[in-house]
Amino acid sequence: MTEKIIKSLYNDEVSLVFYPNSHRYKIEGKRTYLPSVTSVTGVIDKSRPLILWATRLTAKYLKKYLEDSSVNKFTSEELIPIIDEAVINYKDVQDEALGVGTQAHDWAEQFALAQINGSDIPTVPDNATDELLNSINGFIDWYDKNNVKFLEVERMVYSKSLEYVGIFDAVAEVNGKKCLIDYKTSKSINYPEYVFQISAYIHAYEEETGGKIENGMLINFGKESGIFETVITEEDENSKNFEVFNCLLKVKNRLKELA
Repeated sequence: MTEKIIKSLYNDEVSLVFYPNSHRYKIEGKRTYLPSVTSVTGVIDKSRPLILWATRLTAKYLKKYLEDSSVNKFTSEELIPIIDEAVINYKDVQDEALGVGTQAHDWAEQFALAQINGSDIPTVPDNATDELLNSINGFIDWYDKNNVKFLEVERMVYSKSLEYVGIFDAVAEVNGKKCLIDYKTSKSINYPEYVFQISAYIHAYEEETGGKIENGMLINFGKESGIFETVITEEDENSKNFEVFNCLLKVKNRLKELA
């Protein structure tokens, strides 16, 4: 049976169906899937840096294999499977990174819920990797260095006017300002699509609730260094970023029509 989660929004006027296994959304009773915030920003071409990243991983894999091997010469029969493994090595690295990211997000969510409910903060998993420990330490360091009061966690939002959907990580008062927060565990958060995403979450949140978000905030947990990094976007910047997101949404919808 297909797993699904039904979320009521807009004072029960909208029933949104989320399929976690495929990460797709649609309005209950309708056949058409809705574009998600991340799929919309996915139309931005990132092929060049991704190709460079995958190529470097392939080279690193081959060099390490050759350095660790006591054999000086390889036959073609021996080299072919080694090359095949090197070419797909990026998938293992990618899956590992996604796993750390999911665990770090889950821990931060439990921490925020504990603060909201006045309960004990979550424990660190016994089998936590160094990268997960670094991510958690980065999050705690950010929390300790700021005045943070969490208000909501892991909220699903939907824009009735533009018909897109997404899930962001938290709303909190940070140093006296109401912020919509999205967590990241990538090497950097200085990617344009991230600020376009957060502007879309803010628009949908304000459209449904009528509340006002003062700042958008991206927080990188620093899984390699344990040092947190933040990007804060204020109202004027969020407005400009949302104009770009809306253009990307139009491109996304038109590409679907042409498919």
